[in-house]
Amino acid sequence: MIRSVSCCAALVILGSCVLSGCSPRGDDMQTSLTVAEAKNQTQDVENQIVELVPPEFVAEVVQQPQGVLLACDPHSVSWTGGTTITAQGAPDYAQILESIRQSFDGKDDYSSSLKTDSSGDPQLSITTTDDSLWIVGPMKDGRLLRITSSSPCFPTPDGMQPSDRY
Repeated sequence: MIRSVSCCAALVILGSCVLSGCSPRGDDMQTSLTVAEAKNQTQDVENQIVELVPPEFVAEVVQQPQGVLLACDPHSVSWTGGTTITAQGAPDYAQILESIRQSFDGKDDYSSSLKTDSSGDPQLSITTTDDSLWIVGPMKDGRLLRITSSSPCFPTPDGMQPSDRY
């Protein structure tokens, strides 16, 4: 089950990049970034997003302990992961995501956009100048708020390859 969630998360990020016009490229890679640093930085922002959700709507938070490496080009990868918030009460996701958007738009090197997905649900995309990406939106008829994340590209670590878990 965890593997299918991770694969789905990776596909969501990849699909979102294709649809939004972003495409990780090796020439944009962060040459000094390690896989551990990429994971830590990406998960730190996931945690910041969780902290911005009003606690009265949070029943449980589960952050994936491992992510999946996705290829940026033949020599670089991106670490992808995610966090799921199980909701309680009746959260107004449009309002919550707008509040998160405003918080990140006030930070240097971050930008965001709030759109409506094909199901009519709000979906927030947060990006950084180094091409990190977080996609936040409700799932399962609003019972879950999903954060899907992707680090900037970095050199493929020795002994690792795309699709490896870390």
